[in-house]
This record gives sequence, structure tokens and C-alpha cells, in this order.
Amino acid sequence: MKVTSEEIREKRFKTALIGYSPKEVDPFISLVAEEVERLTDEGKNLSEEVRRLTGDLELYKGREESIIKTMMASQKVCDDMRKNAERESQIILSEAELNAERLAAGAQQRLIKIEGEISEMRRQKIKFEEALRSLLTTHFKLLDISKDEPAKG
Repeated sequence: MKVTSEEIREKRFKTALIGYSPKEVDPFISLVAEEVERLTDEGKNLSEEVRRLTGDLELYKGREESIIKTMMASQKVCDDMRKNAERESQIILSEAELNAERLAAGAQQRLIKIEGEISEMRRQKIKFEEALRSLLTTHFKLLDISKDEPAKG
């Protein structure tokens, strides 16, 4: 049964021969009515605060969900960036290895060419030395022959 403070104030009791003392009961009824009114107001205030706090809670829940989604999206972006960086580093490493192999192959070919040139130079040196020896031998023989011939005079 719901009773308002006004109903309490307006309630009148019959007096009987051995009834209640209006001097004691009436102030008590006023006191009870005031307390009921205070409690009713407090209940209204608390209900309003509960509604406000519930609204705030819903707002914070929405923000929390938004923050969680943002954090998850950020984590995904970070993961994607890390994966892309790893892929890019693998590509760079592969390109560097390929370039190193090309340089090494080029250097190897150059080495083979230089070794061929050195071999050719050695062969030409030997040929030149043989030709020089042959020429010197011929000159020495001519010198020996001219020593052996009498001087014409």
C-alpha cells in the first residue's frame, strides 16, 4: 500500500473514550508525514541519479567499445606494417644478394679475362725472349765469323 505524506496529514482518527491523545498523536503524524515526504524526495532524487548514472554508464560503455575497436584497428595496422616491413626487407635482401651474385660473376669474368691476358703476355714474353735469343745468337755467330776472317785491308 502506497501512502503519501499528504494522506498521512489528512488522516483523522475517531476518538473514543479510552482513545488516543491528540496532543501526542497529531505531532507524531506530522513528523511521520515529513519523514515520508523527505524519503519520497530522496527516492526521487536517487531514481534520477540512477537514471543519470545509467546514461553515463551507457556513454562510457560506448566509448569503451570505440576505444577497443580503435586499439584493435591500431594493432592490425601495426601488424600489417610489421609484415610489410618484413616483406620489404626480404625483397631488399634478395635484391642485394642478386646484385652481389651479379657483381661476383662480373668479377669472376673479369678475373678470367685478366688471367687470359696475363697468359697471353707470358706467351708473348717467351716468344719475344726466344726471338731475342735467336737474334743474339745470330749476332754472336756473325761476330765469331768476323773474328775468324782476316781483316781486309
